[in-house]
Amino acid sequence: MKNRNSSDRIALLMELLSISGKSLHEKKTAEYIIKKAIKYGVDKKNINIDEANLQSPHGGEIGNLYIHLPGTYDAKEIMFSAHMDTVEIVEGAVPKIVDEYICSQDMVGLGADDRTGLAVLLNTIREIYHNQLEHSPITFMFSVQEEIGLLGTKYMSKKLSGSPSFCYNFDGQSPNTIITNGIYSNHFDITIYGRSAHSGVCPEKGISAAEIFAKALAKIIAEGYFGEVIKNGKKIGTSNIGIVTGGDGRNIVMGDMRIKGEARSFTKASLNEITKRYKDSFEKEAELLFNADGARGNVEFKLCNTFNGFRISKKNEYVERVIKSLVSLGLEPVYSKRLAGLDSNNLNCHEIPSITLGAGTRFPHTTNEKCYIKDFDNACELALMLIKE
Repeated sequence: MKNRNSSDRIALLMELLSISGKSLHEKKTAEYIIKKAIKYGVDKKNINIDEANLQSPHGGEIGNLYIHLPGTYDAKEIMFSAHMDTVEIVEGAVPKIVDEYICSQDMVGLGADDRTGLAVLLNTIREIYHNQLEHSPITFMFSVQEEIGLLGTKYMSKKLSGSPSFCYNFDGQSPNTIITNGIYSNHFDITIYGRSAHSGVCPEKGISAAEIFAKALAKIIAEGYFGEVIKNGKKIGTSNIGIVTGGDGRNIVMGDMRIKGEARSFTKASLNEITKRYKDSFEKEAELLFNADGARGNVEFKLCNTFNGFRISKKNEYVERVIKSLVSLGLEPVYSKRLAGLDSNNLNCHEIPSITLGAGTRFPHTTNEKCYIKDFDNACELALMLIKE
């Protein structure tokens, strides 16, 4: 669909892409959004910020931002959401238009994840006021700390979020891609306690944490529970070890090791199965390894459920509204399942049914990240169609 406002939308997006705003440093982005919203006509009293950052274990400059627009008629309240933070790799991005895409300079990410979503929300506010559009009551939520564990929505204010009956979360690729299923995720911290010893003089006195780690991980890999986890020909989830630290010197048997990892799945049962495999394997290998004195190592396994999954029916009235709008735009709806966490995970946990829609991002979290302008334009059009009951 060709629209008259494409250039204004792109200008808005380019400004957002130029603002630095990695996780925990979203204040400049929030200030920009507030300034624009007031300029468009939003009453200051309808703009609020919660204290999610004060509850987050990482702190942060600012909490989630909420902009509430009273409806022009009596109807159920809806919510639109997008996250304000970007990943580290986009710091210093210089957006530029190349043919049909917006991209950044070499070796720097763009930040289209999720600046495109922010631009969709801001454009919706702008066009509501500029064109005096009829709309149901809407809360626009601009969340923080999404990229470091969905912490903004985890600690969001139920009072400031209003009473939305549904939320459209814009954070993804093509606008016709509808994510109705969300994953379950666990983080785990493993500490291996061995025993240090001189590796040349008396290695037999040591209990190598590195050996316990190597044997346990080898067993997990052999059983098919590392990386992509496929059972009975079906992918049930993923797992990863991302951080490993330990040791005091190259000539010292490694006494302790600290490991940070995660597991993901579309079902709670599969997630527990993957996580249990890690716990059992590490504990078993620690039990089997002993030194010349008969002493054994041990393992401390700490588990944290980072977020729960969700499933929204394709027959949900709000999903059907999306489908109808996409068809009007000449787009074919595509249902997608991604093993990635989204703000929709926590929104559903807060009893706000939510799905995630794309806004034009390509190759997020990489230096090749770009925004497909046509998709971004269609996402803006889709949002405007969804504001009405």
